[in-house]
Amino acid sequence: MIKHIVIWSIKATEKANKSENIQTFKNMLEALPATIKEIESLEVGLKTDKSPTNNNDIVLTTTHKTWADLTSYATHPKHLEVIEFAKTVVESRSAVDFEY
Repeated sequence: MIKHIVIWSIKATEKANKSENIQTFKNMLEALPATIKEIESLEVGLKTDKSPTNNNDIVLTTTHKTWADLTSYATHPKHLEVIEFAKTVVESRSAVDFEY
């Protein structure tokens, strides 16, 4: 199994405040399993503490059976739509993929 973890910091835009962008992004991510069969599981978490040292807002964890499934997920048109939205609201991004 492959685990894919991504963490983002989100910003406000001219169209929406930071909280609205976070919620929109979360909703888009959570909709992906309905159309991308290569996702075995998907979980989205939002920052709940107000610690000044915690500068990230959203974490995504997905699991996939194989590296090929992760690649299919990454290049799927619905995932690419989410990436296009992310490009407009993300301040920073970190990711890690690993086999377990």
